[in-house]
Amino acid sequence: MGLSNAGDIAGRLRAAGLAAHTPVAVVQNGTRPDQRVSTGTLDELGTLAAAHAGLGPALLVIGDVAAYAVPEHSENGRAVSWQK
Repeated sequence: MGLSNAGDIAGRLRAAGLAAHTPVAVVQNGTRPDQRVSTGTLDELGTLAAAHAGLGPALLVIGDVAAYAVPEHSENGRAVSWQK
């Protein structure tokens, strides 16, 4: 549910005054061997979430704590990690 509404969630947070550069992370299949983490900013949340759609449950992390996500790999300037 959160993934499919991530763009709307980001828009509502922006309208409420949250900065566009607020860190975000999308954590898919958290704690599992196939965990995937993508990080970015609030303005990018919809795009980040779309990349995870249909691939399993995911958690949206919004706020300063998301900046502490430590990805293992980077793709196209985006932090992405897969643990295998």
